[in-house]
Amino acid sequence: MLKLSYPVKQFGEAATEIVMTNKANKGRSSSAHWARAAIAPLGLGLSVALSGGVWLAEAGIAPKVAHAYTTRVNLFLSQGQDETFEALVRRADNAARAAAQRSFDSDILVTEVVVTVTADKLGNTLPIMQLQASREQWRNRPDPRYWSTYFPNAQDFLDATFNLPEDASPESPPEGE
Repeated sequence: MLKLSYPVKQFGEAATEIVMTNKANKGRSSSAHWARAAIAPLGLGLSVALSGGVWLAEAGIAPKVAHAYTTRVNLFLSQGQDETFEALVRRADNAARAAAQRSFDSDILVTEVVVTVTADKLGNTLPIMQLQASREQWRNRPDPRYWSTYFPNAQDFLDATFNLPEDASPESPPEGE
């Protein structure tokens, strides 16, 4: 005698038959057992697939945090014997512009660039300018003269060092020694 203690209307007639078959076939394998055994891996696979899909969607919408950084570039220019300081500064501006643009173009994680231009004449080196700009600033106004700091004493030092009086030479020791 088969008794059902609860109504199974929500599952329909097939569910009622499965329950009745299980009770009638005590100890023997039934089609209901195989049906449940076949559905369990599908449920697990579906859960894994959905969670993987959610993870991929999240990674696509909100990618992992990237670490931005500042890049520093040091440029050395040699000043020619007959080159004026203004011509040297123009060359420094062009070199700094190219270095800043190349730094931003070569690495998307660079948020700021600092370019220091040093002049060299007869073995003496001296920084003459420094360009510092963020990526946004450079995108809006890629003018090195706007973002650069020019060292005001550089021209005086270069002029004083390289225009020595004829009677003085750098190799001779000062008098009195």
